[in-house]
Amino acid sequence: MTKGVSRNSWVILKQVWNMSGNENSNWAECGNITFEGYKSILQRYFGIGSWDEDQAIYCLTAKYNADYNEGSYIGDSPNPFENIGPDEVLVPKIYKYVIEHNKDEYETEYYLDECGNDGKSEQYEEDCECEYATTEKYFEESGEYEEEECDFEYDDDCECQQWKEPEIELYWWPIEKSTYFSLEDDHMSSGCEGNVDCIHDATGAILFERDEEDDGYDNKETWDYFADSDNGYVHDWDMEDTEWEVEQCLKGEPQ
Repeated sequence: MTKGVSRNSWVILKQVWNMSGNENSNWAECGNITFEGYKSILQRYFGIGSWDEDQAIYCLTAKYNADYNEGSYIGDSPNPFENIGPDEVLVPKIYKYVIEHNKDEYETEYYLDECGNDGKSEQYEEDCECEYATTEKYFEESGEYEEEECDFEYDDDCECQQWKEPEIELYWWPIEKSTYFSLEDDHMSSGCEGNVDCIHDATGAILFERDEEDDGYDNKETWDYFADSDNGYVHDWDMEDTEWEVEQCLKGEPQ
């Protein structure tokens, strides 16, 4: 942690807090407002782009200073930036996480699997239903064998001539890439590596953006082999220190 931000950044921090109109609260991701509300103010009144990561930096800087100075504000104002100047604003360590994980809901579809001659579907080896079967029967009058329709299920001499393709329900997990910013560097450790909820539900972490990474269709399975409880399962993740970006945002020249 260091101290000191540009006057421009201090003004933004102070004014956004006042515009949100709330007191400091543990539930508020940005000190006294949600991240969604904070972004809306930055974009509407300060011209910061909707995908500019500075939004997350301002938000968590506000949260950090509010929590650090909680209970120590002067007079009736709970705004931590009303009581300190630019040189006294605390600059926190902020970490960026990029996580590839399953979505919350799986996808499903029905698939007609072609049948082989053995009565099993070719891809998923499901039993096929016989739609038309015949057997050879000897007729004394003609002295010849002729084909006659028979009941495949009950007649051992029946040979299926036409199989009905089974309708198979398939399931798969679409994969998302989520970007989080946090004041902590250990969300994905200590036994928490396997599920994105470890960071999503954590105090001091904010979801910045979420994009579809892979539709997951190539990994479709039947229900018997499908891991239906793998919502949020983490496939890969990376964390980086955003010290340079924080310095540019809070101490650089006004944009």
